[in-house]
Amino acid sequence: MKKLFFLIAIFFVMPITANDWDTTGKGGSAGKLSREQIQTAWNLFPEWKAGQDAVHMRTMDWVVINAMKDPDSQKDIANRLAKLLSDPKTSTDAKKFICAKLYRIGTENEIDAVIPLLKDPQTIDDARLFLERIHTESAVFALRNALKEADDRGKIGVMNSLSLIQDEAAFSSIAELTQSPDTETARAAWRAVGNYASESAVNFLTNALKTASTPNIQLESAAVRTAILLEQSGKKAEAAAIYELLAQENRTKAGRLAGLHALFKKEMLAEWSSA
Repeated sequence: MKKLFFLIAIFFVMPITANDWDTTGKGGSAGKLSREQIQTAWNLFPEWKAGQDAVHMRTMDWVVINAMKDPDSQKDIANRLAKLLSDPKTSTDAKKFICAKLYRIGTENEIDAVIPLLKDPQTIDDARLFLERIHTESAVFALRNALKEADDRGKIGVMNSLSLIQDEAAFSSIAELTQSPDTETARAAWRAVGNYASESAVNFLTNALKTASTPNIQLESAAVRTAILLEQSGKKAEAAAIYELLAQENRTKAGRLAGLHALFKKEMLAEWSSA
């Protein structure tokens, strides 16, 4: 028994053998990299594929982290990473990695290098997240084009990005996709519509609710989301109009409850304020 206790104590007291990544949680000797390590990583990481040893990717993680301390260095590293995106030797997995790094340190200077990745189903999500963050006119324009050209799977993410940045020019295209024969695309389109709180969204959802002959949980969920956003922006009358439509009998149980709950809350607040 004493021997067993001793072995257990040793297990918890003695450090377990681990590599640098395991012990620091970051790798690369806590970011202290030699020139040789850095150059080797730059030479080899572009050909990396998922499942292979990621030692050079960990080094590149630290190259990016260290570059964030200095604006000039950050600009240089971002530019160098972007150039690798057009190199035929750069693997798809490396391109995805590069986009993730550019998401952190990239600027509008890297937009042109990232845009071609929107045409590849394997990298479209990585590219659109970067463009969503940059949110310049050229970045948004590229996302609009991707919405037209991407396959159904690609459209799902692009719609989300455009709706989150409230791109009004893309709303009509997104609204049309609520009628897509592809179930997932239609569902994503309704979610995206619900991210808007614009006049176009209100008109579209109001008309859809008025003309719906059967319960439609996707439509109703989008309407609830838009109504919430309207309330948050102070447009309480517009929100109430949507809730009144949701409270009608030809809705799903969840949709009707959401409408009734919101209207009841509105009436209670009105009573309290007048008391």
